[in-house]
Amino acid sequence: MNNLYFYSNPLIDIGLKKVKENIKIIASDNDFKQCVSILKWTFYNFLYLKEDENYNNDYALEIINYAKINKLRVNCLCHAIVMNELLLSYGYKSRKIFCFNDDYMPKNNHVLVEAYIDSMKKWVVFDPTANSYFTDGNKVPLSLKELSKLFSENRIPNIAYSKTLKIDNLHKILDYNEDNYIKYLNSVMYKFLSCSTQHTKYFLKEEVYYLLVSESDYIGIDYIVWETGKKCKAKIIKNEELFWR
Repeated sequence: MNNLYFYSNPLIDIGLKKVKENIKIIASDNDFKQCVSILKWTFYNFLYLKEDENYNNDYALEIINYAKINKLRVNCLCHAIVMNELLLSYGYKSRKIFCFNDDYMPKNNHVLVEAYIDSMKKWVVFDPTANSYFTDGNKVPLSLKELSKLFSENRIPNIAYSKTLKIDNLHKILDYNEDNYIKYLNSVMYKFLSCSTQHTKYFLKEEVYYLLVSESDYIGIDYIVWETGKKCKAKIIKNEELFWR
């Protein structure tokens, strides 16, 4: 690991402590299976017919309560916030990562979650909005870096757990097409943005946004985290190993 990122925990972050106390997920001795349980919990607790794409909040419990009271699905950022804070509350190193297309000021983006799996000695990426993670030909779960590389080589990842979405389609809850999903993911694998600190709003720590790009003309621009309307100055990083570590 490195000191580019800071990962909070329930011992120092009262917000994470509240998350752990209020949300009970079946425990597992296997750290990867525990992550999958958290992935599935996040997905299935936002299955509502109507969707509010514009709802903004940065705390898991408030997002969950809003969705439950109003019976509304929320956007990918809210899904990622909930899963990320659940993972942090269970002691994982976890981070939200914004994935952008190749436009100069991209509006098209998706938010995924990466968790560090100690037993595998690697990061694994999850998509709580689609109840998915991804594997290679040997059924090894992929990190976001590995997923991006696969797309850059015009190779298609295996999608795990997406079949649960087809069951939900019987109830017309989600309009899911695996080919369209893969095409969409492929379209947002050009630039990546993540915050230096992964914590709840109850734990105050300086935030720096890191944007991984390869084009020099992105240096110094203001970057928008579109779902929240939050404007931030991103620190440009071209060292992939540093960003993904």
